Amino acid sequence: MAKAASAGLMSHPQVECAIVEISGDEADLVFHLNCTVTAESDPSDLMETVSHGVISNIERMLGTSFTSRRLHFNRSLYRDTSAR
Repeated sequence: MAKAASAGLMSHPQVECAIVEISGDEADLVFHLNCTVTAESDPSDLMETVSHGVISNIERMLGTSFTSRRLHFNRSLYRDTSAR
């Protein structure tokens, strides 16, 4: 599921890189996300999508909730100059 979530986030136009990991046992599951967004983007919509879409869908599929969510969003240092 973590690989599928990473792949899904990578298809988002604001995402340059997304790594999802799930750790722990059934009683203590932790959702980890390390995500780099494009320099031009406002990550607030993406953060909402992750919190209320991606994570809740995975919890539904697993049949349990994560006890902890460790979300790290970084902004890319490189601007997309291809639009010029």
